[in-house]
Amino acid sequence: MLTTKVVSNKKPPLLSDSESGGSTSLPSGKISYYKASATNPWCYTWINFLGINSQNYIYQMMKKTDDIYIIHNLDITKYKTLIDEIINLQENNVIHYLKANSLLFLILAQLFEDINLSENQMQTKSLANDLKFYFDVNYAEKLILKDIAKKFGIHPNYLTRIFHEKFHLSPKQYIMQLKLKKARSLLITTELSISIIASSLGFDDQLAFSRTFKKEFSISPSIYRKYYAEK
Repeated sequence: MLTTKVVSNKKPPLLSDSESGGSTSLPSGKISYYKASATNPWCYTWINFLGINSQNYIYQMMKKTDDIYIIHNLDITKYKTLIDEIINLQENNVIHYLKANSLLFLILAQLFEDINLSENQMQTKSLANDLKFYFDVNYAEKLILKDIAKKFGIHPNYLTRIFHEKFHLSPKQYIMQLKLKKARSLLITTELSISIIASSLGFDDQLAFSRTFKKEFSISPSIYRKYYAEK
């Protein structure tokens, strides 16, 4: 799903307040939570699309942005216009089918252009990259390497080895990095309770999350939030 926010102010992924001019790309099958400002809400327009290469296109865009699902600071007027054109193609015939596909390709091309994603920057498809994409999308869930290995048809030890060879981190280390990066963002940008943040990122409880956070950053989540709130 491609969502273009036009006007601005549970289960993971948890998306916090976002500003005007943002595009949110969500892989299929993900349950997401949106929260807009109560006093200055945004509206949005969106489309769903499928295709053999669609997952790879989304993956490449996710890799190029700081926030895995969100592209910031876009000129969203042109995207809304294109999406509206697709929506207005009401007839179920080959002409409108081809028009809709051409407009979708134009949207993807403009997104690639706006984030300066060139072909030589795109990562080639490989098992290690497929695993990384899976972790990028599902890191907030309680992932079990044995189950992931079974999903990909490989042995858990082989999964760990090829991932480490490619990215110089174990899968568990990489997943935890993603969880803690998102946790820091949520602590700073939202008023969600620490227990909600912990559960949304797949921790067993608030205590387990706080211990892990403090071990990594030498500061508790509550003090971390207070520190940035006072800056």
